[in-house]
Formats: sequence, structure tokens, C-alpha cells
Amino acid sequence: MGAASSVDGAFGASVLLTGYRGMLDGVELADSLSWDAHKWLFQTYSCGMVLVRDRRHLVSTYAAHPEYLADLLEGDEAANPWDLGPELTRPARGLKLWFTLQVMGSDGLAEAVEHGFDLARWAEDEVRRTPGAQVVSPAQMAMVNFRFVADGLTPRETDELNAEVSRCMVRSGYAGVFTTELSGARCLRICAIHPRRARRTCARPCAGSRRFETSSSRRARRPRGATRGPSQPRRRRFPQRRARSRRRSPPARPPARPRARAPRRGRRHGAPRGRS
Repeated sequence: MGAASSVDGAFGASVLLTGYRGMLDGVELADSLSWDAHKWLFQTYSCGMVLVRDRRHLVSTYAAHPEYLADLLEGDEAANPWDLGPELTRPARGLKLWFTLQVMGSDGLAEAVEHGFDLARWAEDEVRRTPGAQVVSPAQMAMVNFRFVADGLTPRETDELNAEVSRCMVRSGYAGVFTTELSGARCLRICAIHPRRARRTCARPCAGSRRFETSSSRRARRPRGATRGPSQPRRRRFPQRRARSRRRSPPARPPARPRARAPRRGRRHGAPRGRS
């Protein structure tokens, strides 16, 4: 008996819906394919699925028949959902994907996925036009990897420079460009899968990362052990935010004393109503 083969489709399996499906030639030979719909099929977490060539393999792996389920198994020839996975009780995860397919159709989903290819290519074009940036791996699917380099920095300092660029961008809320490691070098990774982003938005992370790279490389170029003199005050990273945090709130006012009620004029307490 030969070993079964399984493909972890993750987010890349969505390419099978597009005109780029040739990139995944041979995936049809696998016995099973996992596919994360909460990634490049634009579903909320969690929504995953697995496609199998023979459903009996799932049943033979996960099916269990404890005593407390005996009444549910009588006269049921179809496989129950709990026989196809490790969960006895599970939510209707596939319902939201079904609704998306009904509204967008497979052609609409394919167009949205293909837009990610365009975003990655546009981002690569912006990186190549950015001084001090170099493409580490060209655009593929929806991803492109690049890094900043500066004269006079060691490989370790260059790695720290790119890590600092990523941290600054994340802290500022400008963009979520995180790091990865390729060929032993730290680089920045863009994964652009938003179906409504325009080309002009691809230039913003590159321009923003260039701005953060400039400030970070200045710190990295400072000689080790060098100290600032009196003419070199320490520059604050977020001066406006720090200034707001140092602003003192006005002193609290003491609680106002209750005013004494003035005596009511008119009839005395207990006097009968009517004209006096």
C-alpha cells in the first residue's frame, strides 16, 4: 500500500480559481488538499476545508462509535459530520463561504484573487524606484520581499535596521509590514490580498518604510560608544505624543455644597386648602 500524499494549500490554493492555476500543476495528483478560506477567499476566521479523493479515508481515521451515540447511528447510512473530522460538535463554518459564493460567484472570487497578483507587482515596481531598497524575491502570487541597505553597516546592523523599520511602521499604525528571513538575511514582506486596494496604495508602504529607514539608518550609523554632547540633544521619536502625555490635567474642583432651601411662602404645613 503506497503512502498518501497531502498538499497544504494554505492561502495559495485560491490560485486554482484564477487564470494562474498553471502555477499549481500537479496538485491534482494529491490524495488530499487543505485550503484556508479565511485567507485568500476573504472569509472571517476560522473557515478552513479539506478536499479528499476518497472520503472513506476520513471515516476510517476519525469515525468513533461510543455507547452514548448508539441511538443516533441506527438507520443512518450517510456519514455524519463527526465521522469526517476530530470535532464531535462544530459550528457551521462553511455557511459564510457558501453565501460568498452565492453573491460573488466563482468568477467574482477569481477576479478578487487575481487583484492580489497586481498589487504585488505594483509594490515591487515601487520598491525598485525607492532609493536604498532592493528586491529580495520578486512578486509572486500576492507577496514581495525587499530590504533596505545602507553604506557602512554590517550584515547584522542591516538586519536590525530592517527590523526597526518594521517596528516603527507597526507602532505608528501606518502599515503592517513584518519581517521574514530569506537566505539568512532579514527582509520586509508585503502580502497584499485586499480586493479593494488601488495601485496608489502600494506606494504608501514603500514611501513610509523609506521614511522610517532614513531615521533608523541615522541611528545605526552612529559610532559605537559615541555619546551625545551638549549640542546634540536627544531626539524624541514621537515628540507630539510625549508632549501630550506630560500635559497635566487641571486640578479637580471641590464638590459644590448643597444650597439651603428657602422657606416656602404660603399656607402653613397642615393648613386646609382653600382661600384664607
